[in-house]
Amino acid sequence: MLTALAVAAVPAVAGAAPAERGASDASLAERFQAVQRGGIVRAANAVPVPCAGGPRAARCPGPRGAAADRGSRTGVSSSAVLRLPEGSRVSHARLYWGGTLRAGARKPADAGGRVLLSARDGRATEVRADSRSRHPVSGKARGYSAAADVTRLIRRGGAGRYTVAAPPAVGRSTTAVLRGWALVVAYENHREPLRHLMLWDGHAALGTPELRRMWVWYEGLRIPADASGSLGIVAYGGDRGSGGESLAVRTGDRSFTRLHDAANPARDPLNATVTDHGRPVAGRIPASAVTTGLDADVFDLAPALRDGARRLEVRFDGAEEQHLLGAFFLQTSARH
Repeated sequence: MLTALAVAAVPAVAGAAPAERGASDASLAERFQAVQRGGIVRAANAVPVPCAGGPRAARCPGPRGAAADRGSRTGVSSSAVLRLPEGSRVSHARLYWGGTLRAGARKPADAGGRVLLSARDGRATEVRADSRSRHPVSGKARGYSAAADVTRLIRRGGAGRYTVAAPPAVGRSTTAVLRGWALVVAYENHREPLRHLMLWDGHAALGTPELRRMWVWYEGLRIPADASGSLGIVAYGGDRGSGGESLAVRTGDRSFTRLHDAANPARDPLNATVTDHGRPVAGRIPASAVTTGLDADVFDLAPALRDGARRLEVRFDGAEEQHLLGAFFLQTSARH
């Protein structure tokens, strides 16, 4: 059976990497794993930032314009297209979102803990978080991240455009500002190759004194020759050009391979982008190239895969700038 272990500040157990290989107090948990014909896809986007003068104001930071819903019913929103191969059945789906908390405001316990999710029919469904965290962003500023299981909703909605909106403000303002979201979906399809599929999530505050580096590793893989694969991340707080962080993978006894592409440098992969193998993802509204507050990128994993390897290790290196890793997912070819 496939096993997945995260390095944590706990005593070593059978099968774990040696303690000197790294330790982390991050609360990451495996949400889904399978060996099946199918894959993992995602839809994601940043959310226009409401500010004085309206979303088109010159001083309004981040994505703005086309997706701002000025009505009081849904608040500010953005959309993206979920693409599933024809004939697919959704195995598991999870929605991630995050943002900032207004400084000085009294923050209710559920601040940032709900969003509105709309499918093609335009009907909005309130989604409440089953996992939520608050964390420092810079100085006294605070951020939040949240996640929820939406498998039943996505099975019903299928492929197509999804919109995520902040809930209506109470009174004149809200304590939580929605910055971005990602919908991650594992699916089964008999026309697809046999693959290892894995999804982990949590609230890992990288770049803090307590967590400069983190590992997650898997045992029990069966990687064939000429294997292909991809690794995706959902993270908050990335800033283009700051650099210092890195994402690396190794299989078997190989050295670590840093993941990077045309849109995500090896020393700055968390640079406020939504990309797929180095290319901007089409179908987003708004389609800003800089997705302030959100990284939802998919990297090519093939250079790090080794024929016959049974172990895969992922390493996250933080930087002086703080980032919050909300989720990562990967798929690799499996041996029949």
